[in-house]
Amino acid sequence: MRRSLLIGVVVGAVTASLLVWRPWELTRERWIRSAMRHLQQVPPPPASLASSLGPGEWAGQGYILFTNGWACFTSHTFHASQRVGDIGLLRDSEGSYYICQYHFCVGLHEYWQQVRPPQEQRPRPRDIGHFIELYGQTNGWKRIPAA
Repeated sequence: MRRSLLIGVVVGAVTASLLVWRPWELTRERWIRSAMRHLQQVPPPPASLASSLGPGEWAGQGYILFTNGWACFTSHTFHASQRVGDIGLLRDSEGSYYICQYHFCVGLHEYWQQVRPPQEQRPRPRDIGHFIELYGQTNGWKRIPAA
């Protein structure tokens, strides 16, 4: 009797903790690690990318094109999983990573120019430092220290 009760309590506790903890769900840290591995494999943008973008455009197809260099981009929104939340992740052409918690509901469309009137067009950043200078405050971009 005692043994059955003890087994029941243990099974109940394990079941309850699994339902609360949900280890099978994606976590923020797991998503970041996976996204960094993915971005590490992304090649430089194709030469045709710049010509395929509209006039004044400098972001598209998962890349941000700087005057000197580029960055590849991925994001996650809370719409897909509230547990992971909103995350933007960049890898620049030098291999450094940047992260923010901005809500990129439409991905890189945030930086598209064609939907903006001329007085609101965003300038093409010179490099990652200039990009962070321009958008670090608004979007919260921060460099991830090298491991």
